[in-house]
Amino acid sequence: MTTTAVNDISDLSRILQENPEWREHFRALLLTPEILGLPAALAALTTELREFIAEQREINARADARMDALTTELREFIAEQRRWNEEQREINARAEARMDALTAEVRQFIAEQRRWNE
Repeated sequence: MTTTAVNDISDLSRILQENPEWREHFRALLLTPEILGLPAALAALTTELREFIAEQREINARADARMDALTTELREFIAEQRRWNEEQREINARAEARMDALTAEVRQFIAEQRRWNE
């Protein structure tokens, strides 16, 4: 190992650039274990975030598929309800026409009864 004098910060900077193993030693002296552990913690968080995003995409895809299925089912239900409503309108129209005819017959019968009773 060579002895090198450090007179100012630029000397120290130059020496650390020339000797990477010294940089690691100074890092260990100057930085706390928490700070030294940040790259590993960041890598773990990045992995966790990527997994979370992948899970969310899968959940969203399933939700989209379910929403599409429900939308189709709802459209079919609405179409069926419209057909049913139309059938009900037709039945009601026939019932109303039959009721009108029966009412006319009853009125006619009542009128005839009144004439006979007179």
